[in-house]
Amino acid sequence: MSEGQFERAEHALLFAMRQDQNNLELRLKLLEVYADSNNKAAFDRQVEQLQKRGLVVEGDPNWRIVRQLYVDTWVYD
Repeated sequence: MSEGQFERAEHALLFAMRQDQNNLELRLKLLEVYADSNNKAAFDRQVEQLQKRGLVVEGDPNWRIVRQLYVDTWVYD
């Protein structure tokens, strides 16, 4: 994806999340966009939001998805 495509995907997801701020599927997709675009700062902010909202808790299956995205993108880069 080009930088412009990442930005469009991010904006579309953020817009959709305005309708349902606790939509875990949209938030996980947004994390994928941030990981694919190597935007660690935005990824970290979104993870913080997921945790604050109680949508992911360390150890649950969704947390493993978040952790794997992080590891695959920034640990094994």
